[in-house]
Amino acid sequence: MPTAKTQIAKKESTALTTTGYAEMAGAGFEGVDPSHFSPPFINILQSLSATVKSKQNSDGDIYNTSSCEATPGADGITIIPCAVKHGYVEWRENRGGFVAEHPVSSSVVQKALANPVMEPGKKFPTFKNGNNVLQETFTLYGLLDRGDGVLDQVIIPFTSTKITAYRHFMSTAIGPKLRTENGELKPYPLCAHRYKFTTKADKRASGDSFNWSIKFDGANADEARLSPESVEFQAAIEFNEIVKRGNVKEDYAKSQDTGKASEQEDDGSIPF
Repeated sequence: MPTAKTQIAKKESTALTTTGYAEMAGAGFEGVDPSHFSPPFINILQSLSATVKSKQNSDGDIYNTSSCEATPGADGITIIPCAVKHGYVEWRENRGGFVAEHPVSSSVVQKALANPVMEPGKKFPTFKNGNNVLQETFTLYGLLDRGDGVLDQVIIPFTSTKITAYRHFMSTAIGPKLRTENGELKPYPLCAHRYKFTTKADKRASGDSFNWSIKFDGANADEARLSPESVEFQAAIEFNEIVKRGNVKEDYAKSQDTGKASEQEDDGSIPF
């Protein structure tokens, strides 16, 4: 049964208490399916964000669109990545509103890629569907580990210059290898490690903006690795299965107000 949150039983719980909960596990959620949930987006606030301009938050803060919580970028958050997806998100002109999400193989995307539009004042092409803009997006589905026994299912979109950070993260994630029973070396499951997501300032002629810095949550991969028997790993595998079945409802409209002008305009950088 998919849930947006997983509560990890506290270690100090007695066997009697744990057994009592186990016997009633899932009670009250019998009619619940993925349509009941919409995982929040995790974004980086930029200088033009409404909450930054109103002095409620600072640029570089990490923002949760569901709880409206902002975490200082230097402190960061702990994420267990579960699945990834590559596609193009269609927006009305000037990010006027979310229209649709398209897989890379779709006819809409393939037509747009074959007919790039060079707009005045921009160094790189724009891909369009009519007047709408198609934005390349790598989407990470993961568990936010709050450290208080709760794991939240979240979505982290990587667009524009954040694609650079995404590719660095994936290069790190695929590095550690395990030896299978037949002697082959293969990568660990994506959800086998915890990662620390912090933010850093990128200096550009068009102005400073903040990007992701993603590292193992520990001195190395060994320290960041989850036990296969752990609740965290099992919850991550469950979320991976939910994503693979296409049962996650992404509300991309919630990802809009990060306040970064260069997400909407050409900032003169190449995302790789």
